[in-house]
Amino acid sequence: MKSGLRETVTVIGAIHLDIKGVSEGDLLAGTSNPGLIEVSPGGVGRNIAENLSRLGVGVTLLGALGDDSFGRYVEELTKQAGVDISQLQRTAKAATGVYLSLTDHEHRAFCALSDTRTAELVTPAYIRGHESLLAGSAFVILDTNLPEETLEEAARIAERHGVPVVIEPVSVKKAARLKKLKITAACLTPNALEYRSLTGGDPDIHKPGALPWVKRVYVTLGDQGVLALGHTLEENRLYASIPTEVTDENGAGDAFTAGLVAGLVWGYSEEKAVKTGIGAAVVTLRSPRTVSEELSMETLERVLNKEKPV
Repeated sequence: MKSGLRETVTVIGAIHLDIKGVSEGDLLAGTSNPGLIEVSPGGVGRNIAENLSRLGVGVTLLGALGDDSFGRYVEELTKQAGVDISQLQRTAKAATGVYLSLTDHEHRAFCALSDTRTAELVTPAYIRGHESLLAGSAFVILDTNLPEETLEEAARIAERHGVPVVIEPVSVKKAARLKKLKITAACLTPNALEYRSLTGGDPDIHKPGALPWVKRVYVTLGDQGVLALGHTLEENRLYASIPTEVTDENGAGDAFTAGLVAGLVWGYSEEKAVKTGIGAAVVTLRSPRTVSEELSMETLERVLNKEKPV
């Protein structure tokens, strides 16, 4: 799954504002809870793009932002992180998306709301207008906040030019979109719940687990590691996690996907690429932010070299 001479990645997906609330104690419904509130750029596609940039991978982000103050804030900070945002859509048809989450003092998710209507404005025509960009990419990464017809068009263009596609399912509800599509992909990066929603069964190292349309499935299992599944039993592998203190779980999956793809761009073996993804997730789990400002090759190497897997 090497990328040849191509070294940049194109990410197409959601771009929005993250608003995260952390309670000082147990969250109580029906009343005000004291706590801390943090605002930062977010969106699965955008998060993956920023993580890639922080690891030194050239990356262009495609997607839509509202023509509003939230959009300008997210755009500026994403640009500062090194992501090429020159091809983004700015629209007055919808406000910039927002992801609102609440967690308790032990960082357990209580509930979340996601307004990703702006991502629905990313059309097949917009994707076709950037065919040359996709054709010159090492990988194209898609998140399932995109409309079904847009996912199909991006995957078709990438396949026509021999560019491997990586799909991040986002959530159980959004992953359901993949059941209806006629696409092929190199990699899929679900968690266990998303995998179950797509296959009807639990991920199992003792069973072939790749879906017919995807070459390799990397199921993130939290502290149990990452289960790589293929079309035959012999292809299955379980890669160990790295134990760490958790500050916030938000964004860890996005970081894993970015680290995995970075490793594949650099021509790493599957094992080393998956470990790169696990290391990036660990750095993110230690951060209160959805994308850790501490993520870099130096930080990643420190995690991978000085901390032994369980």
